[in-house]
Amino acid sequence: STNGVVAEGTEYIKFGGVSYSKAPAGDWSFANFASYVPDPCQNAGNDPTGMAAKSDAIEDTAEGHKSSWRTVNAESCLEWDFSVVIPATMRKMEYEECIGPDHLPREFKSLDGTYTAYYSQFGQPFVIEKPQVQIAAPKYPQYPNSRQYEPPPKSKTSPDPEIPD
Repeated sequence: STNGVVAEGTEYIKFGGVSYSKAPAGDWSFANFASYVPDPCQNAGNDPTGMAAKSDAIEDTAEGHKSSWRTVNAESCLEWDFSVVIPATMRKMEYEECIGPDHLPREFKSLDGTYTAYYSQFGQPFVIEKPQVQIAAPKYPQYPNSRQYEPPPKSKTSPDPEIPD
């Protein structure tokens, strides 16, 4: 969750270009703001915006060290503490990653408390269903305030020009 922006426990899902969110006590809704949530499917082969590559380059400059073993959601993991300077702002970001003995992440959290993510049930089959939302999806999700183009009504005084064969 991100403090001050969304409620703790909010879920996100993305189908095509449409993002959905669900607050813990609410129904699914369209989430135009979710386009700013990192897309876990972006990687070197699927990164049309170049954001994943930029993120990887920044992460490569992180400095880190092992901390200690701890438990996350009843699973043991080794905590790694990192810090990295974000070039665009020159701000230092500090975060922890807790890695299980199988080398898979169990938790990622920023030390300022603005973001925490938990990972579990690796290798387990699951089904993701498209959420049912009560209102219609925006015609153009990237422009939520736009309307579909409607041509002006045809004039009744001038007929359509004939198109030669």
